[in-house]
Amino acid sequence: MTAAAFTCTNAAGLKLCGWWWARANATTTWVLQHGAAGRATDPAVEVLKEALLARPGQQVITFDASCNLGDSAGDLHDLRLSTHAADLTAIITWAQRQPQWRGALALGGHSLGAASALLYAAAHPAMVQQVVAISPVVGGPAWWQTYQHNYPAVLAAWQAAGQLVKTTPDHPRHPQALSWGYVAEILTYDLIHTTAPQVRCPVTLVVGDDDRLTPPAVVNALADALHQQANVPVTLHVVPGGSHLWTRESEQRALGGVLLLTRV
Repeated sequence: MTAAAFTCTNAAGLKLCGWWWARANATTTWVLQHGAAGRATDPAVEVLKEALLARPGQQVITFDASCNLGDSAGDLHDLRLSTHAADLTAIITWAQRQPQWRGALALGGHSLGAASALLYAAAHPAMVQQVVAISPVVGGPAWWQTYQHNYPAVLAAWQAAGQLVKTTPDHPRHPQALSWGYVAEILTYDLIHTTAPQVRCPVTLVVGDDDRLTPPAVVNALADALHQQANVPVTLHVVPGGSHLWTRESEQRALGGVLLLTRV
C-alpha cells in the first residue's frame, strides 16, 4: 500500500509534511504522531502504522511535527509539548476537510506524541473514538522524578547549559539542541491528574518493561487515573524487553505482536 505525500501549515505558519495511507472503504482514520526530536518513520510509529494497516477499514496519516528532526519546518530549540500538540490539531483540522477523510477519528502516538494524542482526546471528547498511547510522556512531577532518578547527570548538564544537543548526522541541520524551555514547559502539564479525568474514549497504553523515561510504574499510574477518574475502558500492555525508543528488532517484533491484538 502506497502513501500519498501532502503538506499543510500549522497555526504558526510552518510547513508540515505528512503521508496518508488512504482507503476508500475506511471506517476509521488514524492520525499518528512521533515523539520529541523524532520523525514519522520512528520505530514505534512505523510498527503501529503497519499493525493498523494490516486490518480492514483502517486508514492512517503520519506526519513530521514541526521543530523536530523530520522534513517539516522549525528548529528543535523551539520544540515544546504545546507546539507538538498544536501540530496534531493542525493536521487533524486539515485532514478532515479533505475528500479522502472517512469514518471516525482515532489517535496514536509515541512518547511526546502520545501525550499530544491524550491532550487532544481530553479537549475534544466527542470527536475521538480511541487512543493508542505508546510510552506516553505524562509531564509534571512524575516526569521530573523519573528523569532525576534515572538520568541525573543528563538533567543537570541540560539545565546548566540551557540545552541538550541531539546528535543526528543524517539531518541537514545537524546538530540541533533541545532547549531547557522544553523541560520548564512540560513540568506545567500533568496528564495523570489533570488530563486523564477529561478523556472519554477507550485508551490502550503500551510500555516496555525496560523503559527508563516512561517506566511501567508511571504508565500504570496513568492507567489507574484513566480508569478511576475518567471511568473509560483502559488496556495496559507491558512489553517484555521493550525500551523507550523501540530501536531493536526484537522489541519491535514484540510491540507489533501486542498491537496486532489491540482492539480497533
